Amino acid sequence: MNNDLGRVLQKLGDAVSARECFEKSLSIEKNIYGDNDAHAASVINNYAMTLHTDGDLVAARAHFERALWACETEYGSTHLRVAMVRNNLGCVLRDLGDTAGAREQFELALNAVREACGEMHPVVAQVTFNFGGLLRAAGDHLAAMKLIDMALQVDRHNHGAVHPNVARDLNELAAINRTVGDNITATQLEDEAKAAMGANAVTSGAASVS
Repeated sequence: MNNDLGRVLQKLGDAVSARECFEKSLSIEKNIYGDNDAHAASVINNYAMTLHTDGDLVAARAHFERALWACETEYGSTHLRVAMVRNNLGCVLRDLGDTAGAREQFELALNAVREACGEMHPVVAQVTFNFGGLLRAAGDHLAAMKLIDMALQVDRHNHGAVHPNVARDLNELAAINRTVGDNITATQLEDEAKAAMGANAVTSGAASVS
Protein backbone atom coordinates (compact mmCIF):
# COMPACT_ATOMS: atom_id res chain seq x y z
CA MET A 1 0.00 0.00 0.00
CA ASN A 2 2.72 2.49 0.99
CA ASN A 3 4.78 1.56 -2.07
CA ASP A 4 1.80 2.11 -4.40
CA LEU A 5 0.95 5.42 -2.73
CA GLY A 6 4.57 6.48 -2.95
CA ARG A 7 4.63 5.77 -6.69
CA VAL A 8 1.52 7.92 -7.17
CA LEU A 9 3.00 10.78 -5.13
CA GLN A 10 6.26 10.41 -7.06
CA LYS A 11 4.44 10.84 -10.38
CA LEU A 12 2.64 13.87 -8.95
CA GLY A 13 5.98 15.45 -8.08
CA ASP A 14 5.59 15.22 -4.29
CA ALA A 15 9.03 13.74 -3.64
CA VAL A 16 8.98 14.40 0.12
CA SER A 17 5.72 12.52 0.74
CA ALA A 18 6.75 9.78 -1.68
CA ARG A 19 10.00 9.30 0.20
CA GLU A 20 8.12 8.98 3.51
CA CYS A 21 5.84 6.32 2.02
CA PHE A 22 8.78 4.32 0.67
CA GLU A 23 10.58 4.52 4.02
CA LYS A 24 7.49 3.14 5.79
CA SER A 25 7.15 0.39 3.21
CA LEU A 26 10.83 -0.53 3.53
CA SER A 27 10.47 -0.84 7.29
CA ILE A 28 7.50 -3.19 6.88
CA GLU A 29 9.23 -5.28 4.17
CA LYS A 30 12.38 -5.57 6.31
CA ASN A 31 10.41 -6.88 9.29
CA ILE A 32 8.58 -9.44 7.16
CA TYR A 33 11.17 -10.59 4.63
CA GLY A 34 14.58 -9.40 5.84
CA ASP A 35 17.07 -6.89 4.47
CA ASN A 36 17.70 -8.12 0.94
CA ASP A 37 14.63 -10.09 -0.12
CA ALA A 38 13.27 -9.59 -3.63
CA HIS A 39 9.91 -8.55 -2.17
CA ALA A 40 11.60 -5.37 -0.97
CA ALA A 41 13.53 -4.74 -4.21
CA SER A 42 10.77 -2.71 -5.88
CA VAL A 43 10.43 -0.49 -2.81
CA ILE A 44 14.20 -0.05 -2.59
CA ASN A 45 14.31 0.93 -6.28
CA ASN A 46 11.50 3.45 -5.89
CA TYR A 47 13.03 4.89 -2.72
CA ALA A 48 16.35 5.23 -4.55
CA MET A 49 14.55 7.22 -7.25
CA THR A 50 13.47 9.78 -4.65
CA LEU A 51 17.05 9.96 -3.35
CA HIS A 52 18.24 10.56 -6.91
CA THR A 53 15.65 13.31 -7.40
CA ASP A 54 16.76 14.90 -4.12
CA GLY A 55 20.38 14.92 -5.32
CA ASP A 56 21.63 12.31 -2.85
CA LEU A 57 23.45 10.41 -5.58
CA VAL A 58 25.73 8.30 -3.39
CA ALA A 59 22.82 6.97 -1.32
CA ALA A 60 20.73 6.45 -4.47
CA ARG A 61 23.53 4.40 -6.02
CA ALA A 62 23.81 2.22 -2.92
CA HIS A 63 20.08 1.53 -2.87
CA PHE A 64 19.90 0.79 -6.61
CA GLU A 65 22.79 -1.64 -6.22
CA ARG A 66 20.99 -3.33 -3.34
CA ALA A 67 17.77 -3.58 -5.39
CA LEU A 68 19.71 -4.96 -8.35
CA TRP A 69 21.33 -7.65 -6.22
CA ALA A 70 17.96 -8.72 -4.84
CA CYS A 71 16.31 -8.76 -8.28
CA GLU A 72 19.11 -10.74 -9.93
CA THR A 73 19.18 -13.22 -7.06
CA GLU A 74 15.44 -13.81 -7.43
CA TYR A 75 14.91 -13.54 -11.19
CA GLY A 76 18.26 -14.01 -12.91
CA SER A 77 20.08 -11.57 -15.17
CA THR A 78 17.51 -11.36 -18.00
CA HIS A 79 14.31 -10.06 -16.45
CA LEU A 80 12.30 -6.87 -16.93
CA ARG A 81 12.73 -5.78 -13.30
CA VAL A 82 16.47 -6.30 -13.52
CA ALA A 83 16.58 -4.18 -16.68
CA MET A 84 14.59 -1.37 -15.04
CA VAL A 85 16.85 -1.24 -11.98
CA ARG A 86 19.98 -1.35 -14.16
CA ASN A 87 18.60 1.56 -16.19
CA ASN A 88 18.11 3.59 -13.01
CA LEU A 89 21.55 2.69 -11.70
CA GLY A 90 23.00 3.79 -15.03
CA CYS A 91 21.31 7.18 -14.68
CA VAL A 92 22.83 7.70 -11.24
CA LEU A 93 26.29 6.63 -12.40
CA ARG A 94 25.96 9.05 -15.32
CA ASP A 95 25.14 11.89 -12.93
CA LEU A 96 28.07 10.89 -10.72
CA GLY A 97 30.36 11.28 -13.75
CA ASP A 98 31.04 7.55 -14.14
CA THR A 99 30.51 7.31 -17.90
CA ALA A 100 32.04 3.86 -18.25
CA GLY A 101 29.94 2.46 -15.41
CA ALA A 102 26.77 4.04 -16.78
CA ARG A 103 27.45 2.66 -20.25
CA GLU A 104 27.92 -0.83 -18.84
CA GLN A 105 24.61 -0.66 -16.97
CA PHE A 106 22.68 0.63 -20.00
CA GLU A 107 24.14 -2.11 -22.21
CA LEU A 108 23.27 -4.80 -19.67
CA ALA A 109 19.79 -3.32 -19.21
CA LEU A 110 19.18 -3.43 -22.96
CA ASN A 111 20.30 -7.04 -23.17
CA ALA A 112 18.05 -7.98 -20.24
CA VAL A 113 14.87 -6.31 -21.49
CA ARG A 114 15.33 -7.54 -25.06
CA GLU A 115 15.84 -11.09 -23.84
CA ALA A 116 12.85 -10.89 -21.51
CA CYS A 117 10.38 -8.84 -23.55
CA GLY A 118 11.57 -8.40 -27.13
CA GLU A 119 12.78 -5.47 -29.21
CA MET A 120 9.67 -3.28 -29.01
CA HIS A 121 9.01 -3.15 -25.27
CA PRO A 122 8.63 0.41 -23.86
CA VAL A 123 11.59 -0.09 -21.51
CA VAL A 124 13.78 -0.68 -24.58
CA ALA A 125 12.96 2.89 -25.63
CA GLN A 126 13.62 4.22 -22.14
CA VAL A 127 17.05 2.59 -21.90
CA THR A 128 18.14 3.41 -25.46
CA PHE A 129 17.17 7.05 -24.93
CA ASN A 130 19.26 7.26 -21.78
CA PHE A 131 22.13 5.41 -23.43
CA GLY A 132 21.98 7.72 -26.43
CA GLY A 133 22.05 10.77 -24.19
CA LEU A 134 25.14 9.42 -22.46
CA LEU A 135 26.93 8.92 -25.78
CA ARG A 136 25.88 12.37 -26.98
CA ALA A 137 27.40 13.94 -23.86
CA ALA A 138 30.57 11.93 -24.52
CA GLY A 139 30.75 13.34 -28.06
CA ASP A 140 29.83 10.17 -29.96
CA HIS A 141 27.08 11.85 -31.95
CA LEU A 142 26.58 9.23 -34.67
CA ALA A 143 26.15 6.40 -32.16
CA ALA A 144 23.88 8.61 -30.06
CA MET A 145 21.71 9.43 -33.09
CA LYS A 146 21.33 5.73 -33.90
CA LEU A 147 20.19 4.92 -30.36
CA ILE A 148 17.77 7.85 -30.11
CA ASP A 149 16.27 6.94 -33.47
CA MET A 150 15.77 3.40 -32.14
CA ALA A 151 14.01 4.83 -29.08
CA LEU A 152 11.80 6.91 -31.37
CA GLN A 153 10.74 3.88 -33.42
CA VAL A 154 9.86 1.89 -30.29
CA ASP A 155 7.97 4.81 -28.74
CA ARG A 156 5.98 5.39 -31.93
CA HIS A 157 5.18 1.68 -32.07
CA ASN A 158 3.87 1.69 -28.48
CA HIS A 159 2.34 5.15 -28.16
CA GLY A 160 1.52 6.43 -31.63
CA ALA A 161 2.54 9.74 -33.17
CA VAL A 162 1.40 12.04 -30.34
CA HIS A 163 3.03 11.25 -27.01
CA PRO A 164 5.50 13.01 -24.69
CA ASN A 165 8.11 10.29 -25.17
CA VAL A 166 7.90 10.70 -28.95
CA ALA A 167 8.36 14.45 -28.56
CA ARG A 168 11.30 13.85 -26.20
CA ASP A 169 13.02 11.59 -28.76
CA LEU A 170 12.45 14.03 -31.61
CA ASN A 171 13.83 16.95 -29.60
CA GLU A 172 16.93 14.95 -28.70
CA LEU A 173 17.48 14.03 -32.34
CA ALA A 174 17.05 17.69 -33.27
CA ALA A 175 19.67 18.71 -30.72
CA ILE A 176 22.15 16.16 -32.05
CA ASN A 177 21.56 17.30 -35.63
CA ARG A 178 22.20 20.91 -34.62
CA THR A 179 25.42 19.84 -32.92
CA VAL A 180 26.68 18.19 -36.13
CA GLY A 181 25.60 21.21 -38.21
CA ASP A 182 22.44 19.89 -39.90
CA ASN A 183 20.15 22.76 -38.98
CA ILE A 184 17.55 22.00 -41.65
CA THR A 185 16.90 18.50 -40.30
CA ALA A 186 17.00 19.85 -36.76
CA THR A 187 14.26 22.37 -37.51
CA GLN A 188 12.09 19.72 -39.14
CA LEU A 189 12.50 17.47 -36.11
CA GLU A 190 11.64 20.31 -33.74
CA ASP A 191 8.43 20.96 -35.66
CA GLU A 192 7.56 17.26 -35.45
CA ALA A 193 8.27 17.34 -31.71
CA LYS A 194 5.86 20.23 -31.19
CA ALA A 195 3.13 18.31 -32.99
CA ALA A 196 3.91 15.15 -31.00
CA MET A 197 3.85 16.90 -27.67
CA GLY A 198 0.18 17.79 -27.59
CA ALA A 199 -0.87 18.84 -24.10
CA ASN A 200 1.28 16.26 -22.29
CA ALA A 201 4.44 16.56 -20.24
CA VAL A 202 7.71 14.78 -20.95
CA THR A 203 8.28 11.71 -18.79
CA SER A 204 11.30 10.83 -16.68
CA GLY A 205 14.08 8.54 -17.83
CA ALA A 206 13.84 6.50 -14.63
CA ALA A 207 11.56 3.53 -14.07
CA SER A 208 9.55 2.87 -10.94
CA VAL A 209 8.83 -0.77 -10.14
CA SER A 210 5.48 -2.04 -8.92
